[in-house]
Amino acid sequence: MFLQAHADEIMIPIVCIAGASGSGKTRVAEALVKLLTSQGYSVAAIKHAPHGHHPDRPGSDTERFYDAGAAVVIASSPGRRTVHYRTKDDLPVEGVIADLHLQVDLVIAEGFSMSGLPKVLVLSEADRPLNRENIIATVGDKPIPPSGSMPHFTFQEMESLAALVRDRVIGGPTSGG
Repeated sequence: MFLQAHADEIMIPIVCIAGASGSGKTRVAEALVKLLTSQGYSVAAIKHAPHGHHPDRPGSDTERFYDAGAAVVIASSPGRRTVHYRTKDDLPVEGVIADLHLQVDLVIAEGFSMSGLPKVLVLSEADRPLNRENIIATVGDKPIPPSGSMPHFTFQEMESLAALVRDRVIGGPTSGG
């Protein structure tokens, strides 16, 4: 059983993309956002920036998530949280307030390595200690020994990873697309 976020009494599945700095976490998260949104899922992306962040920086990880199709992109740092919503039109203030409720099919959270949430571990030479509970798959050039029955994907197998996330975290194919 996976932990989930609560939003308006609706349980939202979450998967964390964990690994060392420079391991390819953003690459994996961006690919999952793009693939799952193309399959009709509404996806929120959260970037954990424990050392701070600057909103609206061109080329940022959050901009990459937004460009990949995320419905909501959040950068979270100590003392600051920045949220970007994908909208279809301009809204009156009442519509903006109503739109603040997070209603998505999945949250992809880059970072948050110490959480107990389901994780995709992106492997690198610089792996550091993290909470290795609830790892549902690994991504990298080679699996960590012993890999046992742990699913492992290369960076070229993101469609297969998206299918695993869809099946094990979201709960199956979408009816919308």
